[in-house]
Amino acid sequence: MATEVETDKRSLILRSWATVQGIKDTASEFGEWVPMQISSDFNAALDALSKAGFDVDSFRAYNLEMGGTDHLGMPAPAIRRVILMSKVNGVLNYFTVAFAPDPLGPDVPSKKIGFVGPKREASNPSEPSAALALPL
Repeated sequence: MATEVETDKRSLILRSWATVQGIKDTASEFGEWVPMQISSDFNAALDALSKAGFDVDSFRAYNLEMGGTDHLGMPAPAIRRVILMSKVNGVLNYFTVAFAPDPLGPDVPSKKIGFVGPKREASNPSEPSAALALPL
């Protein structure tokens, strides 16, 4: 049975994965510039992964410029889509989809998805591991 900490980490990872994948899937709907809110959502997903123990700070999207426009057509902070997508693709490529044997037996493979990558050094050695794969 999963502990409360493991359940919280799974939730953080699943929500982060969904957010990053959603940004990737919808970024083409924007022109050259993607609104600051999307960049903020991406960074929030990285915050959650960081909280789950992953070192993902190098993927943060901070390249905001006054290139976008708001709903009134006024200049607004935005990030170039190509820059944001390079960060999104970087995160998705950094982590892998893990395939592991099913607990029912070695001859019954089951798909699992999760972030598997280098873990941040835990400040508290009693913290659980950051690697996590979830059954699909």
